[in-house]
Amino acid sequence: MRALPTVMAGAPKSLGEGTAASIQAHGVLAGLDSEGLVTHLSANACELLGRLAPVLGERLRLEHVAGDAQLLASLSGPQSTNFFEADALRHRQVALNGRSFDLLVHRHPGPTLVEWEWCQQEPMRQELGPALHRIVQNLRRQDTAQALLEEAVRSVRAVTGLDRTMVYRFRREDVGGGGDVVAEACIPELPSFLGYSFPDEAIPQATRRLCQLNAVRLIADAHSQPVPVFNLDPSARPLDLTYAVLRSPEPLPVDYLRQSDMGAAMTLPLMIEDQLWGVIISHHRTRLQVPYPTRSICAVLAELVSAQLQSQLAQDRIARERQLEHLRSTLLDQMQSAVETAQVLSARSQEIAEAFGAEAMLVSHQSSLHAHGPVTPQLWSTLRRWLSESGVDDGHAYATDSLALAAPALADELGGWAGLLSISYDASSQGRILLLRRERLDTVTWGAWPVLSERARTLHLVQSSEETLRGFSKPWAHEDVAALDALGADLRRLVAARVAEMHRYRDAVSAMLHARPDTAASPGTDEPEGRFERVLHQAMELSLLRQGVRPLIRTPVDLGELLAERIGAAQQRHHGTSIYFETPAVHEGEAAIAVQGEPDRLARLFDGLLENAVRHGHAGESVVVRVGREGSEALVEISNISPPIAESVVAALFSPTVPAAIDDSRSGLGFGLYVGQTIALAHGGTLTYTYDDPFVTMAVRLPLEPAP
Repeated sequence: MRALPTVMAGAPKSLGEGTAASIQAHGVLAGLDSEGLVTHLSANACELLGRLAPVLGERLRLEHVAGDAQLLASLSGPQSTNFFEADALRHRQVALNGRSFDLLVHRHPGPTLVEWEWCQQEPMRQELGPALHRIVQNLRRQDTAQALLEEAVRSVRAVTGLDRTMVYRFRREDVGGGGDVVAEACIPELPSFLGYSFPDEAIPQATRRLCQLNAVRLIADAHSQPVPVFNLDPSARPLDLTYAVLRSPEPLPVDYLRQSDMGAAMTLPLMIEDQLWGVIISHHRTRLQVPYPTRSICAVLAELVSAQLQSQLAQDRIARERQLEHLRSTLLDQMQSAVETAQVLSARSQEIAEAFGAEAMLVSHQSSLHAHGPVTPQLWSTLRRWLSESGVDDGHAYATDSLALAAPALADELGGWAGLLSISYDASSQGRILLLRRERLDTVTWGAWPVLSERARTLHLVQSSEETLRGFSKPWAHEDVAALDALGADLRRLVAARVAEMHRYRDAVSAMLHARPDTAASPGTDEPEGRFERVLHQAMELSLLRQGVRPLIRTPVDLGELLAERIGAAQQRHHGTSIYFETPAVHEGEAAIAVQGEPDRLARLFDGLLENAVRHGHAGESVVVRVGREGSEALVEISNISPPIAESVVAALFSPTVPAAIDDSRSGLGFGLYVGQTIALAHGGTLTYTYDDPFVTMAVRLPLEPAP
């Protein structure tokens, strides 16, 4: 995105500074102290009110307030210091000096403000009730947010007669700020602004704050000069006119109107959950003072639109949250009985991606990558490595709509992908969910806005232009991020429960493996029902096997065929895992590499070693399996890229009391290497560990089958 110029340096720094001591020319303003004395008065009081103009240092008289003695009495005396308890605004219509005025009294904390706004146009009176009823009914009939906004601009324009009325929606700060024109009603003679975008500088924060505090803001004549407000005490600070109807506008919007050949403007806030969601902005080609009663009607309509818009957006959000909650509940139900959470997530990856509006998804677990969508394994590995190193998704969901900005070092590898939503749910086993969105090539039409020339210190208008934005995806909604956060929390609790359960079974199996032959019960012939009952059954057999009580049933086993079968099974369990199988060339007449053994036991040996290699190897790197002859022995080596095992641990590597850090108790009971060594020893062989940077290798040696 192009660099945007900074806003005018002379803009008000706070709501009480800058132009706060001046008003627009179509009215008179007075400020009263707690005794009812006029302490502030606009310079045009005599011009508009003649001999009835208030006088600095004196009290107002009955004729100033349409003979309302009660109102006059209320202008003096103590005020509430609580804004919400203050008498915020009173309105009367009065006739002074041959002119009609809307009399407005503000009783906020601080000086009381009294304004006389000159009525130069008759407010809408004919059939006001029926007309408003029709407008309200039309607004309430709209069943989508967009339809509501389109009806709102038509209604406001119909009530005011302004040439153009738009809804300008502010973007979230986390997706770049600024805003867009999302609805418009306009006369044919003016160009449409619908779809135009504007940077943050177009509506500064001070202006937005004023929109929040005032139900309606009017610039009646962009070409008139502001009228100063005199102070009875020249040394006192200028009067704060934040809530004044006649308050002079900031220089930026006035200059924008002038350079755009517009004469008047009106702004209505759209508030959602007490935040400024957007504004209804109206422009007119000539000077136009929309009467105060008409503006009040528009303010009520804006509040109605805000309430209905908030309700519609809430309904949309609730429907979205329910959809994601149903998916989350379904996943958790399936995970309760699954061996690995990653398998459930992988099996439903397409459904999950579609629910989150993603075009690709990755579930990583240990060294396995379960991918959905057209993303290269290299990019998946790169993203996972970046997330692990940066830790941005540890403990909570991480979202960005521009990976190129979030991780500039990866920009050349993204290949059109831009949005990432991810969470790490199990750091120990590298458990992580990644969702990707493609880059969205948007042609943005930038509307014209005024900026300050640093050299000449004058305002000039940046002309409209088009720009193609690259490197950004559709932003992730708050509901998406919250849903993945909730799923991640559920997965962390599930993993913690599994680990605790594994430790309980680990203790039971450890006791069984150390049982004496005469005390170990012989396994029955009935197949145990539960998963851990089967594990205990196998542990009992293993104990008897290691102690020589349980003999092997030996048959010739072709190691090449057996390994190919077990490698295929491992790749089925860990979709996306690369396992390279290296076998020696077989010459004519040469026998296959075969041993005498029990096929099921040997299969369990190689399954366990393959599982360890896949689990502990670096993500995206291949596991390498070699089989060959070495003298009178068959040699099988299973290698993976991984850091070496600490020397203090290697000595106890094949012990049933090995720490859980070696055998990951999230996926098993932690006896894998002990089981493997037991099976190798029972076949007259060995199982050993070596490290040759960067490979960890487990080597199985078994006696070759004697030649016939």
